[in-house]
Parts: sequence; structure tokens; C-alpha cells
Amino acid sequence: MRRYRSYKFTAKHHSKGGVRSSIAGAISLLCTSLGIYFAFCAKGNAGNYLALFGVAAIGSCIYGAIVGNQSFKEEECYYLFSRLGTTVNLVLIIFWIAVLGMGILI
Repeated sequence: MRRYRSYKFTAKHHSKGGVRSSIAGAISLLCTSLGIYFAFCAKGNAGNYLALFGVAAIGSCIYGAIVGNQSFKEEECYYLFSRLGTTVNLVLIIFWIAVLGMGILI
């Protein structure tokens, strides 16, 4: 029996909210990494300027999680970036809650 090759043409695209969520997750991950690196280089004696990295990372990951969650409502699109961005942002939110919790308790 012969197998026929078929092509499926579709008008699907990546969701715009998912792409924004992934970009926000990348920015948040970059700010978090830079903050950790500079704090390590300063041997824990970094000034308040390093808090800017943390505030930017927290704001970015909250924005990314909200936009990523809303991007699942878009129709006829791929959800790869939506899943990726939402997952990265939620993991970073959990990380920042843990860091803030340790700062309050210690």
C-alpha cells in the first residue's frame, strides 16, 4: 500500500503574549544572574545599587507570568513560548519569594 505525502498549510503563529513572556523571563533571569554575580564579586558587601537588579527582576517576572498566563487565551497559535515564558517566570517568582523570606527571617 502506498503512503501519500500530505502537506498541511496553516496560518498558525506564536502567540504575542508568549513571546513577551519569554522576553520578560530572559530579562528577569539576566537581572537575577547579574545581581548574584556582582554580590559574589563584592563578597556580600555590595551596596543598595544591587537592589535595582532584584527589583527589576521581580517586576519583570511578575509581568511575564501575568502576560504568559493571559496568552493561553489566544486562538490559532502555538503555545511553546507561552509555556516556556510562564514556567521560567513562575520559577523565578518562587526563587525571589524564597530570597525575600530568608532576608526577613534572618
